[in-house]
Amino acid sequence: MKINHGTFISFLILNFLQIDVYGQIIKNNLTNYPKLIEKNKPTYPKPKAISTQIEIEKFITLLASNIDNSSKENSKDLNNFEIKSNTQIRTDELFIAEGDVVIQNGSSILVGEKLEYNYKFKKISLNGNLKFYAKDQFFEASKFEFDLNKRTGFISDIFGSINFDSLELLKLEKDIDYEVSEKIFLDNKIKNVRLNSTSTLGFEELDLKEEGTFVKKVTSQKFILELNDPQEWRFKSDKIDINNNEWYAEKLVLTNDPFNKPQLIINNHGFRSTNKDGEITLKSNWSTIVLDNKIPIPTGPRRYKIDEDYLFRWGIGYEKNSKDGFFITRNFDPKYFGNQKNTRLNLKKEFYLQRALNGTTESFSNKNESVLAAKSKRDAKFLDYLGLEGDFKTKINNFNLNSNFSLNSFDLNKFKKSFSINSEISTILNSENQINKKKETKLSLFGNYRDKVWNGSLGEKEIISAYGVKMIKANNWEKNNIIKSSTIALSYGDYQSSARKDSLKVINRERLNIFLDRKHSYTIWKQKKSNFISNENIYSPKVISSGLNINALAKVDLYRYNDNNYQDLFIIKVGPELTIGKFKNKLLDYTKVSIYQKITFADGDSPFGFDQTTDKNIIEFNLKQQLFGPLTMDYKTEYNLDSETEKYNKFFNTKYELTWNRRAYSLGIFYNDESKAGGLNFKINSFNFDGYGQKF
Repeated sequence: MKINHGTFISFLILNFLQIDVYGQIIKNNLTNYPKLIEKNKPTYPKPKAISTQIEIEKFITLLASNIDNSSKENSKDLNNFEIKSNTQIRTDELFIAEGDVVIQNGSSILVGEKLEYNYKFKKISLNGNLKFYAKDQFFEASKFEFDLNKRTGFISDIFGSINFDSLELLKLEKDIDYEVSEKIFLDNKIKNVRLNSTSTLGFEELDLKEEGTFVKKVTSQKFILELNDPQEWRFKSDKIDINNNEWYAEKLVLTNDPFNKPQLIINNHGFRSTNKDGEITLKSNWSTIVLDNKIPIPTGPRRYKIDEDYLFRWGIGYEKNSKDGFFITRNFDPKYFGNQKNTRLNLKKEFYLQRALNGTTESFSNKNESVLAAKSKRDAKFLDYLGLEGDFKTKINNFNLNSNFSLNSFDLNKFKKSFSINSEISTILNSENQINKKKETKLSLFGNYRDKVWNGSLGEKEIISAYGVKMIKANNWEKNNIIKSSTIALSYGDYQSSARKDSLKVINRERLNIFLDRKHSYTIWKQKKSNFISNENIYSPKVISSGLNINALAKVDLYRYNDNNYQDLFIIKVGPELTIGKFKNKLLDYTKVSIYQKITFADGDSPFGFDQTTDKNIIEFNLKQQLFGPLTMDYKTEYNLDSETEKYNKFFNTKYELTWNRRAYSLGIFYNDESKAGGLNFKINSFNFDGYGQKF
């Protein structure tokens, strides 16, 4: 194999462009908060989550401050705090509360058997069946010690739950919320469990038409990761050491599963949580995902970002058309700008390993040829080994700017063929959100360069450039047991793409599009179901709703082009969807099947290839069937009844998928017979629930 001299230099450049990832936690204004903590308090953007570390440290610091400032004669009525216990003793150096100790501020509450605070040395300790609750945060432990001067201490045998999505910082309140008392700890059952979101870890575009072994094809896939924010997760550790705002655990275990025995856990070794001026950095030296206490999946060193988590700092992928095969990625840190930190830039470096090793590239057409021309093989330059992907987001008043871009070569002579970007500036003109009704009107300006779209049996088409304006009004509502939605959209833009009759000819046209659609889902039969899952739902993260629906869609698409071409489309899609079973038993306990006929009435033709209507009469068939236990088969196909297409009277776009389904996760393998492509995916489910449960 030919190894170009620039390969390792490129790799070193990729490696040295490195900055630590961090998560941000924000301090809220606190009434009567100690001056030491309030001093030089910075301002940060509003967070989506916080850490238990901040909650308990503030609680203890505020408690000690209140004990210091209270009088001996009024020791039970501490400012903003209430301490109840069987006995309380105050000396010149010590404050001791013992026997059924309950410490409360607002709706935050801490219970234990003994509280001891040393005024002289500023040391506080709590012992015996400790339990702490603050909104959606909870933990229990056997012992807690903290030196307020040295900011050191430890927590032993800690277990708890934390909601990463809805937590707020501790706020001091003048009045005690007596609706929250030590009785909340009597019932530790997990209740009202509901699916919140699903994260995807997958491999796609397995091209079985390529030469080579099956192992080579599987390992050469494009790696896809979409990790959403974790919601309510449980955690445990034998001991957490505290040293100058850093919490350290030799081993800390997380699980997304609300029930015992958890189907998925994440073992974090060398776990650190650092609080610096309200910013939280979460790191672990090594992490491993364990499925059903049997299958370990090493994920390497972890750096958790609170509002957007990259599971892997490094990545490897495969993409033949634009990156010549294998490539290595490494994430930059998110960069925040502006006084309100509302501008963010994410960058991901890429090193094209296979291109560098071979010393050649087949991702670009020849010099002076169109980007639509056939790609040719040529020698790769040093700058061809490096690439970049990123996204830029900012908000100015009521306008949001989102931009995604990529560059698959740093050679500026290839810039027009290596660069692509999709950008949108949008604002919400009107929004309404009720229980059975949602409305939104959105105005946006768009600009794209080298955008790819899929157009049915015509295949993938490329839009060289497009810019314009669009307005979308979307409504969703339910009435008389009928679920309805409608969309009205108007767009006008300038487009440059390949001609419909000649795919190598580039044309430029202005296009006006008026779009209307209406969807109805009529419930014929529906079985009553619970709103929440239980530990019996071992195969599914949500309660299966058995029933029969008739789904119908009507859509009007009107196109007008400035060369007097036009295209008018009227589309009807209708058919039944049947779901039966509970997906709890081991054999054939879940079936979901649907059959739709989709008919398109068309008048006129587009001058472009990317939006020319095709496949005017098809039947869609979808089947998902439990086979045995967690194993399901998913089959989707379309039958073409359009006599004007090459696939007339043929099945096409057929997809197969086998999935191993569990409440906490799923593993699947899929294959598309049309594109001869397949892949693997791994999904992690996140939940919200009430209660805090038992130690797992």
